[in-house]
Amino acid sequence: MFFKLQSSIKNVVFDLDNTLIDTNQTFQTAFRESSLFLSQACIHQTPEHIFQLVSKVNQALQPELLVQPSRVELAVILTAKILKLNPTDKITKKAINRVKQIYDTDIPTVFNGATEVLNTFLQLGIRPLLMTHGEENFTWHKLSKTGLLGKFETKICFSVNYPKESQWKENFDRLGLKANQTLVIGDNPQADIEATIRLGTKAIWVSNGQKRPVSSVENLWQKRVIEINKIADILQLI
Repeated sequence: MFFKLQSSIKNVVFDLDNTLIDTNQTFQTAFRESSLFLSQACIHQTPEHIFQLVSKVNQALQPELLVQPSRVELAVILTAKILKLNPTDKITKKAINRVKQIYDTDIPTVFNGATEVLNTFLQLGIRPLLMTHGEENFTWHKLSKTGLLGKFETKICFSVNYPKESQWKENFDRLGLKANQTLVIGDNPQADIEATIRLGTKAIWVSNGQKRPVSSVENLWQKRVIEINKIADILQLI
């Protein structure tokens, strides 16, 4: 790496969703299957059109509801209303129940290489910690069902009621983490990377094929951040 990993880094903090596990795909699958239900009651609209609509509604709710579980249910209800469907009808209830399964029975896929990356840091004597922006029960469900539950020394769920960016320093202070000894690995360029390099960490941004926006702290980014496409790429760096 461009920084001395073993000598300078004592802690590695991982994000969970879309860093170690493919949560986006879990949500997309649920919304697509929910859209199929709605299309049965709205034959003049295709399932794909409904999927695009509910995805836009869900995204529009993000600034207010952040990652609260109620967001996906409300997105389907509002989409049903846009389509002139009754939210209490049997078919609409099926659509709502499908997205609720995200938080109950759906199991996200662990990205290739994620487990190996965690094990490698453990072998190097670098403490792996988890700091994720999510509801606790849902986070524990994902960790236990994917086999990642025992991989972290500490697991922190940031409050779903506040932006992730505002909660890093509080949790670093609470755990006694020194920013200059900590590496942060995440997929969100603002909430995971910019927010922590401002505190003095180094970081690895997992792009998942996305183009990086110009950073508000571009000089810091150039000095402190490695950009990779997928989590498995870390195995080539350490």
